Amino acid sequence: MAAFVSRQDTLSRPVAICFGGRYIPAMTLSEWIDREGLTKSAVAASLCMTRGALSNLCNGRFKPSLETAVAIERLTDGKIPPSAWLTAA
Repeated sequence: MAAFVSRQDTLSRPVAICFGGRYIPAMTLSEWIDREGLTKSAVAASLCMTRGALSNLCNGRFKPSLETAVAIERLTDGKIPPSAWLTAA
């Protein structure tokens, strides 16, 4: 049985949960966009990508480059860290 460890933001809400050495985000990019009341078009523009590319990220069809993953972390104030996009080997 693996232990669950959560990293928390300044409001003491879980940001990510560690399971088997991998951090899993407490929310998806789509959930963050909805929670912030933003449009996918606005977020895509902030990340210098097309809305279609953002949609593919949100739907799990593609994973971001390291540069884009870091930009997502900055945009979400750390709520979706780059490690959230990694898969187990």
